[in-house]
Amino acid sequence: MRADDTIVAVSSPGSMAGGGLRAIIRLSGPNAWPLAAAVTHLPANLHPGLFTPITLRPIPLPATVLLFQAPRSFTGDHLAEIHLPGSPALLRICLDALTAAGARPADPGEFSARAFFNGKIDLTQAEGIAATIHATSSRELRAASALRSGVLHHWTVGIADRLANLLAAVEAGIDFVDEEDVRFIEADALATALHQLDAAIHDTSATSIRVDRLDALPTVVFVGAPNVGKSSLINALTGHDRSIVSPIAGTTRDRLSALLHTDRGDIRLVDVPGEEPATDELQNKMMAARQAALLEADLILEIVDHPAAQLNSSAPRADYPARTAIIRNKADLLDPESLAPVSDYADWQLVSARTGFRIPALRKAIAEIVTHEQPVTGDQIVLNQRHRAVLEQVRSNLATAMNITAGDAFLRHPELVAAELRHALDSLGSITGTISPDDVLGRIFSQFCIGK
Repeated sequence: MRADDTIVAVSSPGSMAGGGLRAIIRLSGPNAWPLAAAVTHLPANLHPGLFTPITLRPIPLPATVLLFQAPRSFTGDHLAEIHLPGSPALLRICLDALTAAGARPADPGEFSARAFFNGKIDLTQAEGIAATIHATSSRELRAASALRSGVLHHWTVGIADRLANLLAAVEAGIDFVDEEDVRFIEADALATALHQLDAAIHDTSATSIRVDRLDALPTVVFVGAPNVGKSSLINALTGHDRSIVSPIAGTTRDRLSALLHTDRGDIRLVDVPGEEPATDELQNKMMAARQAALLEADLILEIVDHPAAQLNSSAPRADYPARTAIIRNKADLLDPESLAPVSDYADWQLVSARTGFRIPALRKAIAEIVTHEQPVTGDQIVLNQRHRAVLEQVRSNLATAMNITAGDAFLRHPELVAAELRHALDSLGSITGTISPDDVLGRIFSQFCIGK
């Protein structure tokens, strides 16, 4: 997208199709004001402000013109808005006159892109504008408003500041390694700080408002080691054989989904491949499909079946990006005494797909958890799938750094920890747009409509 020319577009929705009594033509760029004057009878010495009534030059009809001076405009450039009757024919005449005078038709999202590149908004706020454009409900509008308000921006800056302080402490230790009695951060203190940072990111990712999934079907993802009975549980819950079941481990090679019909509405159940190291292209694709499903999840059910699994623990694994519950399958193989209730263990967390034991209780619990409508307010953290994927990458870098810190490698190779922290910091920068590859920016702004 060029930023040194003047762009033009109709910025009011539906106007070119005759969808409104009034319409807005927007111009942004160095020649926005003289181009606006080319199609209206503006005064000779132009200055910022509201001009009304103004007569259009192509056809003698009343119009209103607003002029904004750089950098005090939405885009940060000189900007002009012409408010005129919403006749599609009149709009086409004005647009043709403006382009003939030197304006360039704007690309989708180009006005917001200029605002971003000129530092008027960050990338999260730009995505909030896109979410507003595509919102189809009041909840989606409230979530988009929260994203535009900058709450995510301020949270991300705070996390990045904590991470930058840790990186500075590690790098200071590297720079002054030859100084006696100078220790800038101990391994234990670094490990504690990394764990706290990782927990803060996980809690936000798991409890945030999902702006891109507010009106989507609730999604429950089943995870666990191969052959723990994930597919069998989905079949038992839905009442039909959607997934292939086999005693051979690794039956599921792709994400499979089935609908669970409940009194609270339909719920999508997703069976994903068991987690395993990717050693070839097929397994790489399997793990990519698995990760994509996890990022869509409103609830993750971790299925276990080992006799040593703790029945009195429903604590989720910290590396999952959504709310998690542990489900102990194959209860039919347990000693009857093991079925005794435990104080902090819900009955629906111990089931048998084979016999149907407590399957109705699990079905009811799933419906109650994922169909509970989370209120949306302006001070909440709102994430889309891109944000969640970035935060998972940050947590992966932190996990690697924590593994290095846990041994004596930190003392011998602190630069390895520093490298992971730098990667994590770069990833955080891509949320707000401080550091963002061009292809990411292109994908984001291409989702906008023309005129925004």
